[in-house]
Amino acid sequence: GIKLDWKSPPREAAAVPWKIALSQLAPMTFVVAALAVGIAMIDASALVWLAPVGLPLLLAIPLTVLTSQIALGTALRERGFLLIPEESRSPAVLRRAWMHAVRLARPVLAVA
Repeated sequence: GIKLDWKSPPREAAAVPWKIALSQLAPMTFVVAALAVGIAMIDASALVWLAPVGLPLLLAIPLTVLTSQIALGTALRERGFLLIPEESRSPAVLRRAWMHAVRLARPVLAVA
């Protein structure tokens, strides 16, 4: 059979340094920048059509570094931003389970 090694991805937050962001994303950024320059030389008004795809790719490096900052994530979480619904309010099934658990944990008074 084939030997398979499963390595779980890191679960803890880690900031992405500029060096790594540049090395991973610069090739894509340069291609988009070159494409934008080429399109601008042919017809600058066509850049409007490239903007929805090209602009995010051009901003990928600084956005990657910025959004990987642990302090920024903590500040946003404290203000209630970028949370999934389960982080801001427990699912109904869990709330009911906790309610029943509290009821079951109460001592029952014996009637004599």
